[in-house]
Amino acid sequence: MNFNKDICTICGSTEFYCNGNDHREDFRCNSCHSQTRVRYLKFVLDNSFPHWKDLIVHESSPASNTFFKNSCVNYSSSFYNLELLEGGIYDSSYNLNLENLYLFEDNSFDLFITQDVFEHVYQPDIAFREIQRVLKPGGAHIFTVPRSALWKNTKFRIKLDNKEIIYIEEPIYHLGLTGTDSLVTIDYGQDFEKVFYDWTNTTLDTNSIIVNDRTIEVFIQKK
Repeated sequence: MNFNKDICTICGSTEFYCNGNDHREDFRCNSCHSQTRVRYLKFVLDNSFPHWKDLIVHESSPASNTFFKNSCVNYSSSFYNLELLEGGIYDSSYNLNLENLYLFEDNSFDLFITQDVFEHVYQPDIAFREIQRVLKPGGAHIFTVPRSALWKNTKFRIKLDNKEIIYIEEPIYHLGLTGTDSLVTIDYGQDFEKVFYDWTNTTLDTNSIIVNDRTIEVFIQKK
């Protein structure tokens, strides 16, 4: 089954608009405004886990599009904001650091979803292992991260020294969900699958398409 970039997998629309040059981010559905990477994640999800709507699903830092929340029978979500009480609940979402999912027991979820979150995590190796811990046996973390330079290797842009951020590279930011800037902590490169294995001792499944010369990828971390 092939991904059709001209039909929105989220809402079924066939009308799109482009507000930039990056078809991963800027080629959006005219109806639900979803990005190509989000529509492709939905496509991979439908094909890899056809009954996902009936599973126990957790999403971290969900986009403004509430498709997954509205589609799942058993859905929960979380985000992380240092200015709010950690472990608190805000608009039905937990304020929880991916590096310490202490509110969730082992083997809690069938699916864990993150969309362009892990380039902002300070210690992604710890966070990936935490997600692996809370997944049920046979469960999966399905996610996207941008590979900023496929011809380069993965590199951290920061390091932590007693919780103080030390900048290795010039700071860059992405616009976050709340309208604030979110620091990019790591650039994922051509060796991401190997780096991921070194972090988790788990093989990563990579699904990819090319849209207007832009590679779009969805990764699956299985337990």
